[in-house]
Order: sequence, then C-alpha cells, then structure tokens
Amino acid sequence: MITIKHIQELKEIDHYSPLEKAIHTICIVDGRDIDDVEEMKVYDLFNRFNTIMDNLKFEDTIQLRFKIKGRRFRMIPNAMEMQGQHFISLQQFNSDDMLPNLHRIMAMMSEEVNIFGRPKKIKNLGLQFEEVSNLFLHLPYQIAHGYTLFFSRLYPKLLDATQTYLSQMVENLKAKAMAYKDGLNS
Repeated sequence: MITIKHIQELKEIDHYSPLEKAIHTICIVDGRDIDDVEEMKVYDLFNRFNTIMDNLKFEDTIQLRFKIKGRRFRMIPNAMEMQGQHFISLQQFNSDDMLPNLHRIMAMMSEEVNIFGRPKKIKNLGLQFEEVSNLFLHLPYQIAHGYTLFFSRLYPKLLDATQTYLSQMVENLKAKAMAYKDGLNS
C-alpha cells in the first residue's frame, strides 16, 4: 500500500539518476535498508522498480469515508461545512505546496466521526489537527488522490463563489448599518 508519506518521499528523489532512483524507491516503498537493496542485481532492481511504478497509477475514485488505524473519518464534501480556520489555511497553499503538505490538507478537509458517522467532539482543535495530520501520513494515497483531484477542480470555483457570497454579506451589513445610523439620527 502506497501512503501519502511514500509519495512525499518519492517526490524528493525525482532528480536522482535512474539507478539511484530505483534503489531509493525500493527502500521507501518496501521499507528496506539501503545496504540490502544495493546488494541486489541491477536486473532485479529494475524489475522491482518497474513493478512499483506500475502500482503508482491511481484511480480517480472518491472515497468519502475511511478508517485508518482504528479511527473513522469522513471527507467534507461541501467546503461550506469546513471550519473557517481550515478554509483560510487552504487558501495559503499554492500548487508547489500541495504534495509536501498533503497530509495537512487532507486533515483540513476531513473530520473524525464516531461509529454512527457523526462528528466527534474535539476538546483541543490544534492538538487534534496535528495528531490527525501525522496520522494521515499513513493514509493510503489512493484515498487522497481521488479527493484532491476532485477538490483541485472545485477549489477555484469555490473561491469565486465565496468571494461573491462575502461581497453580498458586506453589502447587506453596510445597508443595515446605514439603516441603523438613519434610525439614530431621526
């Protein structure tokens, strides 16, 4: 199973030579010691590397509910249900920040639920967020891939809709303020 952490580590070795990349890829995905992998024959190295690369093709399916290490989560399918602090934080990431912070982004776009699918009550949001972010390093990348693909297509449209909504709210508040001010002056 390829996890978010594996994908992040594989991205860091993109610039290696083909043989070095094959060795490090095997070490990362198989969790093997580099000395053991370097003792493999080149033919076997590239066979294993090619098998790993074949497994790095992910489907564009979206899995909204999942379990990881005995804990249940659901992805937030509507950004209007996200916490404001997470929505604001998401706006700080650009496309270059996406992969190194994917575990954090996934933690922002999900919530822990109980066995009935209801959100769990959280006492310390900051501590829980860090804990879940670290847990999501071990999240199967297939889950993250489908959802981030969906969200990356939706996100620009969502920002436009949010901007329009917030502009309307500002206009409404200005109108109320003027009405209140006019009421005080009469």
